[in-house]
Amino acid sequence: MEAKMVRGATGPVYMDALEIRKKVFIEEQGIDPALEFDENEDFFTYFVGYDEAKPIVTARARRVDDDTWVVQRVATKTGYRRHGLARDLFEFIEAQAVKMNIKKN
Repeated sequence: MEAKMVRGATGPVYMDALEIRKKVFIEEQGIDPALEFDENEDFFTYFVGYDEAKPIVTARARRVDDDTWVVQRVATKTGYRRHGLARDLFEFIEAQAVKMNIKKN
């Protein structure tokens, strides 16, 4: 799995994250889109894992203070679940946190 990140609600990585969230949270779980997509979208860093260039797993994180990230909206597409992909994405997130001097997430 290849993982990518983007800060803010812009670009293809963000759009891939939205695609996964829409599929999992809105279509599968019936979450109201108004609750899933909020006015804070631009304040997050988005992470997406890819399998052969297809977006398959996502999460978003927001810095809550100087050394802490809150990770939210973790979702894996059907057919890719139970393969440890969210765990792999968390490892990528943790590696990025270390690079940014974020000690807790």
